[in-house]
Amino acid sequence: ALLGRKGGSGKSTLSTNIAAWCARSGHQVMLGDVDRQQSVRSWLQRRSPQSVKINTWAVDNGKVFRAPPGTTHVILDTPGGLYDHELAKLVVWIDAIVVPIGPSVFDRDASLDFLKELSKLPKVASGRCKLAAVGMRWPMDRVQQWHAQGQSWDTPLLTVIPDSAHYRS
Repeated sequence: ALLGRKGGSGKSTLSTNIAAWCARSGHQVMLGDVDRQQSVRSWLQRRSPQSVKINTWAVDNGKVFRAPPGTTHVILDTPGGLYDHELAKLVVWIDAIVVPIGPSVFDRDASLDFLKELSKLPKVASGRCKLAAVGMRWPMDRVQQWHAQGQSWDTPLLTVIPDSAHYRS
């Protein structure tokens, strides 16, 4: 699941790219959109019919959302405002959390607090749910500055996706 408290952090962008990578790697992927904006659903509808298949929710008669049969990987794009019980309820069902972190000091501060909160949830604390961060749209000098100032967190920073024309397209 792509989680974060800040809107505009890159959750939808990163979730679509992870799903596309998994699908191109031969996995049967479902990309679930639990965000009110439904950006992922819109992206799925605009994809070329020639693109490798990425599924979305299968809805049964009881209005229960499920991964389609044969799904090997589920990627969830989530809203920015998950707190307390709703957050804990979601984490029970997932195996890994990726927190996209924007470049501003406000993004980083909010994300550091959120990462600390996530790390205290029982499934994360026990290691049954992995937790990692990705820097989104960071200028490369920001990464160097971040490390030089000794600013870090206990959560692994998987990578930094630089701010570029490719990112925006």
